Amino acid sequence: MTRPVAVTESERVNLPVFRGRTGTFESWMILLFEPKRRRGYWLRYEVVVPTVDTLPAASGILAIHVFDADSNQPIRFAKRIVPLEKVGFGPETRFHVRFDEAEMGHGFARGSAGTGEDEIRWNLRFTTQREPSERTPSLLRHLPLPNHREHPHTEVRFDGTIELDGESEEIRWAVGSQLHAYGERRVEERRWVYVPELAGDERAALELVQTRLEKKVLGLPAPAFASLWLKTASEELDLTELRDGWMHRVDSLSTGSIHARSISANRAVVVHAHAPQATLAAHRILDPDGRDRYVAKSAVADVTVEIFERPSRFGRFRPKQLLTARGSAAMEILSSEPASDIAYCDFADPRLPARASRESQRAPSTPSVRGRFESFPEDAHAIYAASFSYPTDGEEVAPQHGDEKPVLLAKSYKSLLARGEVVRMPESRTIVDSLLTIEPELGKVLGSRYAFLPALLDYEVELGLVVLERITQAELDDPGFLPRIGWFVANDLTARVCQLFGHGQSDPRPYWELGKSFAGFCPVSPTVFVPDRIRLDTWPDISLRTIVNGQVRQQANTQEIVHTPREFLRASVRRRGVLEPGVVILTGSPTGVAFRVPSWRRAIEDRLLDRFGKLEAAFGLYLESPDFLRPGDRVTVDAGFLGSREVFIG
Repeated sequence: MTRPVAVTESERVNLPVFRGRTGTFESWMILLFEPKRRRGYWLRYEVVVPTVDTLPAASGILAIHVFDADSNQPIRFAKRIVPLEKVGFGPETRFHVRFDEAEMGHGFARGSAGTGEDEIRWNLRFTTQREPSERTPSLLRHLPLPNHREHPHTEVRFDGTIELDGESEEIRWAVGSQLHAYGERRVEERRWVYVPELAGDERAALELVQTRLEKKVLGLPAPAFASLWLKTASEELDLTELRDGWMHRVDSLSTGSIHARSISANRAVVVHAHAPQATLAAHRILDPDGRDRYVAKSAVADVTVEIFERPSRFGRFRPKQLLTARGSAAMEILSSEPASDIAYCDFADPRLPARASRESQRAPSTPSVRGRFESFPEDAHAIYAASFSYPTDGEEVAPQHGDEKPVLLAKSYKSLLARGEVVRMPESRTIVDSLLTIEPELGKVLGSRYAFLPALLDYEVELGLVVLERITQAELDDPGFLPRIGWFVANDLTARVCQLFGHGQSDPRPYWELGKSFAGFCPVSPTVFVPDRIRLDTWPDISLRTIVNGQVRQQANTQEIVHTPREFLRASVRRRGVLEPGVVILTGSPTGVAFRVPSWRRAIEDRLLDRFGKLEAAFGLYLESPDFLRPGDRVTVDAGFLGSREVFIG
């Protein structure tokens, strides 16, 4: 006599809860990743039984998204509606759901969605766990909440085939998870990041979630529940209980990014997930009661995990471990309201909306002075960036160099970005190697103290001048001299981590100049405005702004600049002797940058801390502040009639 196979706990939590009951939804999902190919698959078997007669009839939904980060068609989507009478839920003691001929059970899934050329078929097998993973607060699992999510099988291995365009592609030993969600309505807000594998640690995996059941309760903002689970080769960090929630802060800095930080007495974890908009599938979905939900998701997101440690609550954090995933993570942002900068399609429509192209700069308005626009000179060969050009509140940090005014820093001409929309964040290894070119002895110190160096990337809106004809000192001494100069707007991007190493050095300039000289760190408007008659002792009336992910960070007027155009040109002549066409001068940035240190605190740090102490104090600021630029951030610098320049941090 054959003995019945015992039902494992992981299979039990997969069993159907509602079995098509009115006013409910229930879904079984598979997320599957091929990290080396930068491909991801998101499968969903879902049953929705609405309570409102005007909604679509109760049905089963089969859906699959195929994400390919390196393809010209980064998202393929197929869907199939199955009448509820063709949905079967199997025996009550074994997990097996059937949607017409498609099915999912304990360790397998097969089916198809779409029709004709859009059809996608799958036949998958996966390893199973005896026990489900517990990654949500234990108390919530026992409360009668309107929504639950189970983790029957996580970080398991998949084999099988997926058929696209009539061609079958073999899946071998891919990694992923199978999840089960059910409820009477969906939450109003959820931010979710899942990474089954992370480079830098072969055993590392991560799951981060923030959930808000209702955005408001009794007219007041409702609390959000956040949890973090992180496994590395050395430990498992389980911060998923309600008592751990005070440590976590989760933000969506832009439509395609999630930023989180979890800080405890001895450890800090920073998680940043980003998916380019081209790899975001965005849908409007309906709750059983007819309310709209808007979801944007990707299975080829990039994720960076930075782990810091300190010896005690009152010590300073040091970087301990850096983990990354490139095109091999899942990210989902669900809300009751749509994002303004992304197009959603109805989940019932198998077609994904065409993405509206975004201009990288705003068209200039009418100039306030007479002149003409010309293309940015292709012969630009030297860039100088000024400091101490605006009255400040004492919180910005900049180098002083004797009585020199204005202070000019040389910025590599390779940093110039007249065209292109993406600026790559320099990696830790690149930063370290660049510092060693200035100070080779740093190698041993850095290796023993810091596992990695975050860039501490900052923005600076600046009015720029470009020399269009030769200028000498004698000509500048002539009050009636009218040089040919072009105006433009620039973003003087800066890796503050490099500049902090200059503290206490006899000449800090090389460190400050290095921080401004990485590739792409000088995005400029593609045109320059050449006035018919330029005044060297006054500035034009131009409003400057920096906007990060729609939020204004800097705002000032060029008439606040404390030095005249003539003084900037003279300072440049002192550096070069003669100004040839193609010399670029950035005239400094107003207050409002990300790296701000109160003057009282800076005075104390200058007296008590060496450069490593100041660097570690800056790490603390980096952990607390979301203002530093991260991958996925959209940064716009605007200069009135000169136009604007927008870039994305990659």
